[in-house]
Amino acid sequence: MSNGDTSIEQKLRTAWSQEQRYFHIRGLARLLIWVVVLVLVDLLIDWGIFFRSRLTGTPQLLLLIINVGVLGWVIWNEWLRHLKRYDAVRVSLEVEAKHTELRSILVSYMQLKDHDAESLNASQSLLDAMRNQAISLTRPLDFREVVDFRQLRNLFMFAVVCIATFSSITYLRTEE
Repeated sequence: MSNGDTSIEQKLRTAWSQEQRYFHIRGLARLLIWVVVLVLVDLLIDWGIFFRSRLTGTPQLLLLIINVGVLGWVIWNEWLRHLKRYDAVRVSLEVEAKHTELRSILVSYMQLKDHDAESLNASQSLLDAMRNQAISLTRPLDFREVVDFRQLRNLFMFAVVCIATFSSITYLRTEE
């Protein structure tokens, strides 16, 4: 494996790592928002319905089961289903979507890098030219640009507001 092969592979792994980090942060933030919202809703239901009607036992257990179901759905739908194993071709496609000047050279490179000319019934010089072009085109690029962490700004602001509101309500309630 030449230095260019290693460099491209490292860049792709770094981009994949950034993508995984993005989904972990986004999933955790959304989970925290849902936890705060569910706690507030549960407090309203418990105080507004169960406490006033003196219901205990089964309704609270049903509320707990609903909460666990909702949180399980959030964990799966907003977090775990977006995590993917490393696949160099898939990450290459994402990089090429962001860097259109590559014109599928990176995907071709990743698909053909482990094959020799004989197994592909292709010209060795053509494969070498494609590999060299892929290496030279990708050398100045930063593959981490594929993931835009700025998209998380609004989510974090909402999460911070929810947590701050819940914390202030809790703080005010304990002083009384």
